[in-house]
Amino acid sequence: RSHCRTKTSSSLAAVAEVMTKRELIVLFPFLVSDKEQGLSDPDEDVRSQMQQAGLKMLEVHGQDSMELLHPMLQNQLNKPDTGTWQNDLLKEGTVILLDTLAKFLPKGDPKVKEVLDRLFYALGTPSESVQRSASTAMSPLVPMLDNPEQVKVMIADMMHMLLEGETYGDRRGAAFGLAGLVKGLGISALKAHDVMPTLQAAAGDKKQAHRRQGALFGFECLSERLGRLFEPYVIHILPILLTSCSDADDGVREAGEAASKSVMAQLSGQGVKLVMPALLQGVEDSAWKTKKAAIDLLGSMAYCAPRQLGTCLPTIVPVMAEAVSDSKAQVRDAAKTALNQVGSVIKNPEILAIAKVIINSLSDPDLTAKAL
Repeated sequence: RSHCRTKTSSSLAAVAEVMTKRELIVLFPFLVSDKEQGLSDPDEDVRSQMQQAGLKMLEVHGQDSMELLHPMLQNQLNKPDTGTWQNDLLKEGTVILLDTLAKFLPKGDPKVKEVLDRLFYALGTPSESVQRSASTAMSPLVPMLDNPEQVKVMIADMMHMLLEGETYGDRRGAAFGLAGLVKGLGISALKAHDVMPTLQAAAGDKKQAHRRQGALFGFECLSERLGRLFEPYVIHILPILLTSCSDADDGVREAGEAASKSVMAQLSGQGVKLVMPALLQGVEDSAWKTKKAAIDLLGSMAYCAPRQLGTCLPTIVPVMAEAVSDSKAQVRDAAKTALNQVGSVIKNPEILAIAKVIINSLSDPDLTAKAL
């Protein structure tokens, strides 16, 4: 049956150019139906084909059929979340279609704000794939607003939800939303709207763990969306990442680890050189929690691009090798984990074959002779 549905979706894409407006009105609702068909089809290949068919229809007819299609997509996003996987798939696909349709709007058109409002609403869906899609869709639309006051309010709303949202999903969605807005406006938006000082202050809030967690979500998503453009800010948030990895709250620690991985994955060779001294200094700290956090971050170097990782291995491996014999068990365990993280991304087949033996010998001196 899925084979038949795949052929149907291919046919829809093929006839899109010759489709009349009347036929479009009949066929398009099939794509955005919540009856396990179209964008919510159980088969991944069929869903992909249906998505492509919808995009093709919008490419050909979007501008002429705006008044018909725009309300249809908005109404679908306005429906309450049912918490099912079909609903998540449908919302994710609808977000992509709505974003594509909105690109036909002229700058300053009131419908741009309407679409952004629907995307903000979609951020509340407790599904990371839906939140990511909504964030990506926002970026090209924000510059089309042509209204600085509206932009200011939207960023303020996102910041409030990020730091004060009642649920994990609310804060997580707001982090994606904030990153999508900043990506669309440009890196200067961080300074223009006091984003970083606000997040840094929240990350230092010792009384409210949800604010610390929200700030770390913000750092993670901003790093992911902005890439190397976010690098100048890394050195300023490094102390926060170090502190978060040893936070008393489980949710904050997890958010700190995720933010660290995201930040490290984006670093250039220059960025690695920038953060390395601070991390090495952290390993030498007398407080074992700071030492452990610095080792955790050194382990996150494994998420750097291979070339960046290669440049820092000769520096970080001896440091971690020394830490595996630390007097504090938590530091020893962190060093062993960090060594395994780094060892897991080694590409050289000869070294990879003996990496486990080497790491074990660094952790246990009695195995040194065997390793040699």
